[in-house]
Amino acid sequence: MLGSKVGSPYSLVCGNNTYMTEFNANTGWWIHGLDTKCSNGSSMGPVGILGGGTIRPAKSSTGFIGYSSAASGNLLDSVTFIDGLGNVLPRVGGTGGTQVPGWKCPQGQKIIGVSGYTLGDGITTKFQCGDISSPVIPNPTTTTTTSNISPTTNSIPSNTVSSPSNNTVDDSNSPNEETKKKSNTWIYILLVFVLLVVIAIIIAVVVAVTKSKSNKA
Repeated sequence: MLGSKVGSPYSLVCGNNTYMTEFNANTGWWIHGLDTKCSNGSSMGPVGILGGGTIRPAKSSTGFIGYSSAASGNLLDSVTFIDGLGNVLPRVGGTGGTQVPGWKCPQGQKIIGVSGYTLGDGITTKFQCGDISSPVIPNPTTTTTTSNISPTTNSIPSNTVSSPSNNTVDDSNSPNEETKKKSNTWIYILLVFVLLVVIAIIIAVVVAVTKSKSNKA
């Protein structure tokens, strides 16, 4: 127990195979109050006094397996947590109290909650360890898995065979077509020539008739 066993008891313990991921302390010279959060996102507390000081949090999605150091007298002054990966986190709390040795949960366990007493404008604390038999998602409400695979991506592409209508052969440049074009061109030329000859004959007849009339006169 960090501090004395005097005051009003409290207990903030995570349940349903979860563990503590946040320890938020209202601090001055010592810790006046706190609240905690569990690995399933639920909040516990607050206890003590949470106003008038500075909120100093200790947070780790991997939880806490103990503390490397702490300070206390009749009340809890400060604590320096060790996270689930063995990293030492920044100290939480004030600068008073007497330093006490570090402490860790048994192998394979994590801190699942705190209990103790509130006394005046301070608290005392005892950390509780527990077995975590299966992995717990730190924040299941925000950890969603989205599939980027649409149902159509698993379909087998069909080898579409074009219909005969789409395979129409363009024979505009075939030899038969070229011959027809040349024949039509010569026919047009011949018709024009005949027309010109007819026009010339008509003109000649008109001129001859005109001269004949003028001679008679």
